[in-house]
Amino acid sequence: MKVTATFFLLLLPVLFLSAQIIEKPRGCYAGTNGTGPNVLSHSEARGVLLIEKWSVLEPTLGTFDFSELDASIELVTDAGLPYALAVSIGAFGYPEWLLSELGAAYHTFSYQGQEWNLPLWWDTTVTSRLQALISALGEHYAADANLSHIYVSQMTTNGIEGHLNGVNMAAFASAGYTEERWIAAATSTTYQFADAFPDKPIVFEIHEIDQDTIVPAAIINDLYADPDLCERVGLALWWLSGKTSYQTDLLTFIEHFPGD
Repeated sequence: MKVTATFFLLLLPVLFLSAQIIEKPRGCYAGTNGTGPNVLSHSEARGVLLIEKWSVLEPTLGTFDFSELDASIELVTDAGLPYALAVSIGAFGYPEWLLSELGAAYHTFSYQGQEWNLPLWWDTTVTSRLQALISALGEHYAADANLSHIYVSQMTTNGIEGHLNGVNMAAFASAGYTEERWIAAATSTTYQFADAFPDKPIVFEIHEIDQDTIVPAAIINDLYADPDLCERVGLALWWLSGKTSYQTDLLTFIEHFPGD
């Protein structure tokens, strides 16, 4: 029987924070079909990346429901594997009440033949509710020894990766986007994850924005240079497919990045 799965390769060292040992994961984590029995028993699997939407975790304002995610976690941990967690908050993952009930500011764009709404990362309503989500995630999962690392949620097209595919940047600028605002919002969200998960490695996925490396490089360099984070924030790259002709400058940056 042929089993198809996506694996994320992690080659990361062990870091020390005060008297605590923060172990960064090493090896292949299954993504696509990661909770399938044949994937869970795969000899190369060292863990599973679980992805969930904000809209599923907080279906109504202020009411969190982790039951679906907990069920997936149980499948992974029963197989003797750790899990990584990524929560989508962007155009693909935000809860509808954020706009319809709270009136959060957003930008509309077209992507893959559909119209999408992207809440503005720097809007105060968005930041307040995002902080509540991150805090709830930390309360529920931070102490779980089976959680190996967590990705920073990003107010991007798919809510985890750092790209704004489909977004017209000139129109987005008219909605308030600036590089400074974006970098500040990304950095603030990362610190919120670091505070909510004080003993876990934190991962930030980088992608070119507006066909340039300026924004992602600034974000990850600032995070890497902050001694308060004790080098436990690393960068992720989800789009590498063997091509060096796609986002070449960002690949060069990653090649020379001194962190994980």
